Amino acid sequence: MPPVTLRKPVLDQKISEAGGPAPKNVLAVCGDMIRRSSHPDSARTEETERALRALSPAHVALALGALDVAQIQRETARAIEESFEAAFADTPEERGMFAASAMSALKGRDQLESVLAAARAHVSMSEVLDGASVDAVRGALDALEQAAASLDRQLSVRVRSLTAVNPERRAELAKLDESARSRAWWYSARADEGDDDLLVALADLPGGDASVTHLGPAAQADIGGSALLTLDRAAQDATLRRAAQGTTTATERVWLSARAAGDASLAADVALAVDRSIDEGE
Repeated sequence: MPPVTLRKPVLDQKISEAGGPAPKNVLAVCGDMIRRSSHPDSARTEETERALRALSPAHVALALGALDVAQIQRETARAIEESFEAAFADTPEERGMFAASAMSALKGRDQLESVLAAARAHVSMSEVLDGASVDAVRGALDALEQAAASLDRQLSVRVRSLTAVNPERRAELAKLDESARSRAWWYSARADEGDDDLLVALADLPGGDASVTHLGPAAQADIGGSALLTLDRAAQDATLRRAAQGTTTATERVWLSARAAGDASLAADVALAVDRSIDEGE
């Protein structure tokens, strides 16, 4: 008879994969289970509650205060930029590379939401404990929620750039419980199929006109409002830097030319970048 292999409970396995039973890992995993309770890979509710009850309020408060929201904001901004690059990739392989990088960078913001969900659940379970300890968790939770809200205010306005990875975003959104989806703007906002070709259509690239017929109402409104002019300045600057280095793709050169035709300041920047590229090549 082959030896019997005992598998860890789902929650223990997930915590182990997250790096071990440190409070921040327990919060992140438990929050993930709370927000994805209907997913086949989720732990049982009683497992999640037991793990949260085992955390002391003091440890939870410390874990919340130690989260680096500034780093999460930088990662989320990078996800937006990488997604923008995916829209104008020259090959499916290049598009896949940028899309994978974008989705990986979005995980930080999603994990932050899971930590918040777990902390809220911990507070509701701990009401009968010492008031001062629970108050410390509430204070840390309030501060973290405010920091997350600030991050969202600054970056959610750039969500159009994430439409380039909509198929991947929809796959992640489907794993969330219905009640958690509206809060997860990084997966849900502008994720309809009607927004999938928004960036290509906005950029007036070859094939863009054909794509317009597949755009949804929100995307068509963006087309009418010339949304690309304020779509993503960071991506524009990154493309200009590559132009100066002589490393832009054909697609990016078309995009820059189309934008520069209606923007004298950008046209001057493009000319300067091209001059630098020529000088470096000599």
